[in-house]
Amino acid sequence: MSSSLLEMVNKALATLGQQPLVSLASTNTTPTAIIVKNSINIVTEAILTEADWNCARKTAKLAKLANQKNIGWKNAFAIPTEPPCLQIVQISLDDGDTFIDINDYYNHNAGPKESLFDLDENRLLSNSESVVIKYTALVDHSKFDAALADAFSARLAAELCYAITASTSNAEYLQKIAERKLRKAKSRNALNRNIVRPEGEVIGVRGGESSYIRFDMGDEAE
Repeated sequence: MSSSLLEMVNKALATLGQQPLVSLASTNTTPTAIIVKNSINIVTEAILTEADWNCARKTAKLAKLANQKNIGWKNAFAIPTEPPCLQIVQISLDDGDTFIDINDYYNHNAGPKESLFDLDENRLLSNSESVVIKYTALVDHSKFDAALADAFSARLAAELCYAITASTSNAEYLQKIAERKLRKAKSRNALNRNIVRPEGEVIGVRGGESSYIRFDMGDEAE
C-alpha cells in the first residue's frame, strides 16, 4: 500500500517529536507547515536523482524541435516535461535496438569527437534523426515504493531537524539514519529489478571500441 505525501511528512515530523500536520494546503500557514513545504521539493528532487528508481523510471521518444540553433549538431530534441525529467539514465539513437547507459558512456567518451549527443538545458542535441530515452521522472510521492518512501521521510526529518529543534547533534544523527535508509532503498530497488526484470532490461556488456554498457530496448517507448 502506497503512502501519501502527507503521511511521509508526518512520519518525518514524528521523528522530530512534532505534532502531525492536518494538510499541506497553501492555507496551512503554521510555522512548521511553512518550513516543511519549503523543504519538500528540494528533498524530493535530491532523493529521486540518487538512483534509477523503478517507480520513477519512464521511457519516451523525444520530439524533434524545429528552428533551433544547434551549433555543431544537426538536431535538437525536447526533454520530457510531463512528467518532468530529472535525469536521463539510458538513451537509444536512430531507432536502434539497444540502449546506452549514460553514466558509463560519459566515462568512456569524454572528448567532443566521440560524442553522440549532448545535453543543453531542456534540449538534447544529436546528429541522430530519432532519440528514445529512459529517465527518472518527477513522479507523485504516491508512486514511491515502501523503501523509497521510508528513505524520503528520513531525509526530510534530517533536513528539517535543525530548523525545528535547533540541535546540531540530532541533525547529524538523523543524517546518518537517512543515509542508511537510502542505501537500503537502493538495494531493494536493485533487487526488485533483478527479480522482476522489465522487458528491455540489461542483457550484458559488449567489448571492443564501444565498451560501454548496453541494454536491450524491447517495446517500452510510449
